[in-house]
Amino acid sequence: MGSLSICDHENTLAAGGIAESWRTRPPRSPPIDSVQARRAAEGAVMVIEVNYWAVVVATLSTMVVGSIWYTPKVFGNYWMRVAKVDNTGDRNAVAPILMTLVVSFISAWVLALATQVAWEALGGNYLVMAITTGLMLWAGFTAARFITHDAFEGRPAGLTILNIAHELVTVLVMALIIGVWPPAGTV
Repeated sequence: MGSLSICDHENTLAAGGIAESWRTRPPRSPPIDSVQARRAAEGAVMVIEVNYWAVVVATLSTMVVGSIWYTPKVFGNYWMRVAKVDNTGDRNAVAPILMTLVVSFISAWVLALATQVAWEALGGNYLVMAITTGLMLWAGFTAARFITHDAFEGRPAGLTILNIAHELVTVLVMALIIGVWPPAGTV
């Protein structure tokens, strides 16, 4: 019986014919742009910078998008009907609004961090990277989780679509803000 050869590589063991290349990584490709070239030449560790003004504005944008989206003349009446929200009583909206601001700040901050990491790793146009990162995070986490939870809770498909579409618009607006307002010295 002959020896097993996984691949022809300079690190292949002559005796057994099994490649040892899985232990070594191929050389890293050259830096994509001048910022990465400078950092690579300096041997610098990646520092994740965030423009907190952009994060704050992106946070506030979620309130604007939600206020428009769920107004009765847009999708509010449909949402209240299918989500079985009773709007007749005197509800205190302060706690939900504060909770939304906190959660929106966390979402905007994570989007800004993820955009910066993706841009540092891949380079390219910062705005395009922010939008792409936002779409990936929305699809992989927000939309996927909404669909799963709503399916198990037996919620109407229309409500699920309405809510994930709202989240998509919200994330895209946040990504636009973060993308056009990158950290100083980044782009």
